[in-house]
Amino acid sequence: MRGFLVGSVILAASLASAGQGPQIEASVDRTSLPVGQILMLTITVYGGDTIGEPDVNQVEGFDVIGVSTSRSISFVNMRMSKSISFQYRLLARAEGKHQLGPFRVKVDDVVLETEPIEVVVSTGSGSPATRSRSLPRTGSEGDDVLLLASVDRQQAYVGQQVTYTLKFAYRIRLVGDTEYIPPEHKGFWSEDLGQQGPDIEVIDGKRYYVVTKRIALFPISSGRLSIGEAAVRYVVEGGFSSEDPFVIFRRDPFDMFHGREGIVRSKPIELDVLPLPQDAPAGFSGAVGRFELSVRPSATEVKVGESITLSVKIDGEGSLQSVGEIPLPQPEGFKVFAPKAREAERVEGTKVYATKTYDLVLVPQHTGNYEIGGFAFSYFDPYRAKYVTAKAEPINIKVLPGEAPESGARPGGLIVARKDIRHIRPSMDDPDELHLNLSGRTSMVVQLLPFVIVVVGIVIGIVHRHTVRTGRAAAGRAFRDSMKELRRALDMVKSDARATEAAAMAAQALRSYIARRLGRKVASIQVSTLETLAQVDTQTRDELVNLLNDLDRIRFAPVGKDIEQMVKLVDRAMILLRKVDHQW
Repeated sequence: MRGFLVGSVILAASLASAGQGPQIEASVDRTSLPVGQILMLTITVYGGDTIGEPDVNQVEGFDVIGVSTSRSISFVNMRMSKSISFQYRLLARAEGKHQLGPFRVKVDDVVLETEPIEVVVSTGSGSPATRSRSLPRTGSEGDDVLLLASVDRQQAYVGQQVTYTLKFAYRIRLVGDTEYIPPEHKGFWSEDLGQQGPDIEVIDGKRYYVVTKRIALFPISSGRLSIGEAAVRYVVEGGFSSEDPFVIFRRDPFDMFHGREGIVRSKPIELDVLPLPQDAPAGFSGAVGRFELSVRPSATEVKVGESITLSVKIDGEGSLQSVGEIPLPQPEGFKVFAPKAREAERVEGTKVYATKTYDLVLVPQHTGNYEIGGFAFSYFDPYRAKYVTAKAEPINIKVLPGEAPESGARPGGLIVARKDIRHIRPSMDDPDELHLNLSGRTSMVVQLLPFVIVVVGIVIGIVHRHTVRTGRAAAGRAFRDSMKELRRALDMVKSDARATEAAAMAAQALRSYIARRLGRKVASIQVSTLETLAQVDTQTRDELVNLLNDLDRIRFAPVGKDIEQMVKLVDRAMILLRKVDHQW
């Protein structure tokens, strides 16, 4: 009965609407825009049974970069109304007044025509997210997936930063197991500058989602050097995700159960690396960039015999990893101790900045006013192609007399003339005196107790020194710190569902542990380092490499992050870290 009633209603509504013929209209989301931006054109057909597609292949002044279709059916006052809308994304490429249409659509046996629409395109570069650009590239999936590689300069000096930019662009939906394969860059040491995106960019007239990754490369030798090809493995999402509801009749139905794998590669890049000029000053120790020198004393007044610290700081754009000891002054009237150096690096935008501080400890031997100068640091400025020597202003130190030696006087004017050397033995009959009479084995144990305590203290000291020397204490701290970071990553993904940040934190924890055990920088721990790690067995090395690759996939994948998968990865990282630490 319900089926009969519903069918009757639909039949009545169809008959009620039969007297109204099909209609068509066209609209745009705006009538003026600058070159390089997107215009949305919508053509809607109301009514009709057999509807063709509008002819919008060529539009004056615009490029068609995308199309989607939607259908709707509604009942109003027992009348059925159905419509189909065609939406076109048009990229403005030429300024001026342009007429869109009229567009024609065949509905049943009638050809309907839209009214023309006038759109004004003005001069302008558009927003940064939609500017068109053309870069050396390779693609796949019919140019739906691209990998673009570029450098900010084709010629550099030894030690000068070269910024390598990699853009992973796609126009299809990906799942969350995208794998980034870094380029080979022999002859360079690298510093990861991070990644951003996905953003929307127009490349060669097509609209893409783009994930951008940057690496700072510093050449360590001159000549013709090559940066190899990078690659990204990806999986196109299976299932019927098209906006066209009838796509099921035009696709392989088995695609809905699995994704399609693919790989896209960038082109290798070559650049010329120039050697540094031969006329280096005497104090040059290998620094390339732009730096400043400053000196700060811990105090400007000090007493004889007390210490003062001069902090000599070098700060600026470039790397200081290859810089050794710099010449420091040896002021007269002071005892000078060997300086200790502290290093730090930071990233600002796409540039690497470094700071190196030398702590120079001085102990004055005589009173007086001293001027300590001669602070200088030489470096090569690649922008000016010349050596530069930075100098710091002299430091003025006032040395005061030290504390006077203590005399034999005592408070109250009393002077100790001599000490009593005779011990007054108390009476054995004094009932208030408590005595312990020891004999036999008990006496021997009590007499040997101080000796035993001394031996135990010596053994503990030897074990402690051995532990420090063999690095067990440092290894324990490295393990505890890394486990703490992994727990933080687990809490982050469970509480805030921040899979990308958690993956980055977990990968950093594992790399930090390996770096601290090897005594190296975290940035130097690459896959090649782990593949040759001799402190663990082959199976553990493979597990470590696979886990870091899985974590990097989560970090790099712009869509499709699985929170449950991320929790399992962090748990797996904790188990593997314990295994690595035990074998090491």
